[in-house]
Amino acid sequence: MPFINLPINQPLYQNVDEASLSNQSPERHDVYMDESGSMVRRPGLEKFQTVGNGPINGMFYWPYKNLLYIASDSDLYSMSENGTVTLIGSSLFNSGKRVIWDKAINPTRKIFGTNGTIPVEYDGTTAQKLTDANAPQKATHLGIFDTYMIANQTGSQKIEYSNVGQPTVFSSEFITAESQSDDLIGAFVAWDEIVAPGEDTWEFFYDDGSTPFVRKPGAIIQEGCIAPYSIKLIDNAWFFLNKERRVMRINGRQPIVLSSPVDKVLSGLTEVTDAIADELTVGGRTFYILTFPTDGKTIVYDYVLNQWCGEWGTWLLLSAKYARWRGNCVTYVKEWNSHFVGDYQTNDIYKASLTTYKDGDYTMRSAWLTGNIDHGTSNWKRSLRLRLRLRRGDGDINTTESPKLMLRWRDNGNKQWKNTVNIDLGKQGEDEFFKEFGPLGRYRTRQYEVSITDDIPLTLVSIQENVMGAESA
Repeated sequence: MPFINLPINQPLYQNVDEASLSNQSPERHDVYMDESGSMVRRPGLEKFQTVGNGPINGMFYWPYKNLLYIASDSDLYSMSENGTVTLIGSSLFNSGKRVIWDKAINPTRKIFGTNGTIPVEYDGTTAQKLTDANAPQKATHLGIFDTYMIANQTGSQKIEYSNVGQPTVFSSEFITAESQSDDLIGAFVAWDEIVAPGEDTWEFFYDDGSTPFVRKPGAIIQEGCIAPYSIKLIDNAWFFLNKERRVMRINGRQPIVLSSPVDKVLSGLTEVTDAIADELTVGGRTFYILTFPTDGKTIVYDYVLNQWCGEWGTWLLLSAKYARWRGNCVTYVKEWNSHFVGDYQTNDIYKASLTTYKDGDYTMRSAWLTGNIDHGTSNWKRSLRLRLRLRRGDGDINTTESPKLMLRWRDNGNKQWKNTVNIDLGKQGEDEFFKEFGPLGRYRTRQYEVSITDDIPLTLVSIQENVMGAESA
């Protein structure tokens, strides 16, 4: 019989029991699909510097100073392009919360940050919390809009704003999102408007030149958000997690559900209100990375291909399980052409790399899993030969031992895997090559898993199987 392509590169779908899937993938880890339909290992994280003494809760690049500003635990640091780190101020932020930033140039150049505190200001010399008694006391989000500072007040319907041209001076002025009675969970600036997302609705305000801020008529969106740090603006579209635990995208004013392939995973999580989102654009690909800290899980959406990549994470060798992705915040510095990633657990700063296939000192285990393949019949089949078409490069390989690709399978709904077959990848450069072996026994349905942990690039182009069937039981 001829070789038949196995559905290793089909779209991810996790919304039914994987036993029901034959032509879709129920699970992927630390991979994404390229434009040709091949599966590629995700970008790794190359350790660049250590900053401070705690987890990295936020980063912000200020072109005026050509420095990256970093919140390490509750302290503020700066870092230059060559990695020189300077302490700016201590005990400015809350511990364990993401810091939201913005900058102002009028009347003086400053950057601002907050994470549930009184906003912090930094003028290039001194960093301090705002001293104005009317400043928001518990702001999780802020932004600079038409020379005003706007900031939400946690647990209320208010967005407070400063005097015009005086972002550090407040006079108890605020706007209220009250078209529908729900608390605001943040405050954002985009599209020349103030965006006020709530638990049940989104409202939008603009500067009319006198009031100063009024609600945009008819612009309300009847779709609430359950996780304020899941909100991300990517290519002029808002992404967020709604109160039904579904990932949404707002195009214009129209909310669209994105998460159908992963809704079952989202519904089974213990906690989602603490979800955090990041945008990572590297190698011409843009990813919406959504991490759930309580459950230790990270799921990734490919904006370009409009599909879910699966999970990205940290491979725990001792327990043979995945934990969440190392990233706690992501910042792109175009002047340095570098994508920086701050660690959620340590004080490490990484650079996202298309030539590194580990995360600092942590192993990356890239894995592809097929559905339960039956070749269109539930009769017994005999696997005569299996052929893998691969591409790889040199990477950081051991000089005495060739890197290995690991293949295993399980049959007929059995949860136990057969013994792993280690496939020697040799020491060739960026060549396309084939690995073929067999026979591999018989089955009614079979799942194949391909995985790799070595620090080398690898592209899985296809898997083909030559089967003989249908046999009588």
